[in-house]
Amino acid sequence: MTIMWETDIESESIVEYGESLALGMIVSGTPETGLGLSQIHTVVLLDLFPGTRYYYKISTNSVESEIYNFITPPAAHEPF
Repeated sequence: MTIMWETDIESESIVEYGESLALGMIVSGTPETGLGLSQIHTVVLLDLFPGTRYYYKISTNSVESEIYNFITPPAAHEPF
């Protein structure tokens, strides 16, 4: 899962996430210069379980987002 957001300052790119609102895991990413002074932040979450709801929030310097959530796709069906 890739999470991206845009800011107008060069700063850190951090996502806190987990299977509950307590979150618990932290991953950092990299900002890249967009148009003008914008910074595009990208963080990749790896090794997620299929069919699972994850909660996350983003942090850039001292600013944090609300907590959002997503559900990963179900596992691929195997033939009978």
